Order: sequence, then structure tokens, then C-alpha cells
Amino acid sequence: MTKKPTPRKSTTKSATGDRVEWTLASAAALTVLGLFGYLVYDAFAAGDGRPRIELQRGEISGSGPVYLEVEVSNSGSGTAADVEIEGEVRTASGKPVLAHATLDYAPAESTKSITLVFPAGTSGEAVELRVAGFRDP
Repeated sequence: MTKKPTPRKSTTKSATGDRVEWTLASAAALTVLGLFGYLVYDAFAAGDGRPRIELQRGEISGSGPVYLEVEVSNSGSGTAADVEIEGEVRTASGKPVLAHATLDYAPAESTKSITLVFPAGTSGEAVELRVAGFRDP
């Protein structure tokens, strides 16, 4: 009986397969480490977690009632809910006229727009804007 020769394994295919395997494993490990590093950085660099609400006067329009657009920016790292915005203007007689608006949700590092409506005859230029309050969601 004759023995069948055993086929030889090619070392070049094995070496190439090992290189690809190690390259993919290294890339996956670097991705996981990078993601973990980002999460750790984000946890410590997030700030104090409080919202910082800022108001910016926008366009004034309307021939009857005066419509004043207001940009509400939350530059903080926390979210605010039920943000109460007030605008106050004084009439010619000195009587204060108030307008209110509520912004349901102001996410961290975001900008939203609201509109305050004042009665006809008031000047939108002289409006004093303020945040009356908000709550944590």
C-alpha cells in the first residue's frame, strides 16, 4: 500500500490571514478605547449641569398688535423645562404692559424662538426681557 502524500499548508495564506485579523482586532480595540475615553471626558467636562438661559431680541412686526420675536438660548449643560419668558414695556402714561410666553423645553446648548405679543401702540424697541423662571425636567 502506498501512502498518499499529505498536502502542504501554504504559509503565505496563513500569514496574510493573521495580518488581517490583527489589523481588524487593533482597529476595534482602538475604537473601543477611543469611545471609552470620550465618555470619560464628557462625564468630567460636562460642567455643573445647570441651564443658562439667555434672551436675544429679534424682529418687531405688526401694524396692529406688536409681535416681538425673542431667541431663547440655553448655553448651559443642563436642560430647562417650562421656561417662563416675560417682556415688559411702559406706555406713554408710565403704565407697565406685560407679555408672557412659556417654552416647554430648552435642551442644553440649544436655541429656540418665541414671540411675545403686545397691544397696538406699544413700542417693541423699549421692551425689557427677562426669564421669570423654569424647572428641572
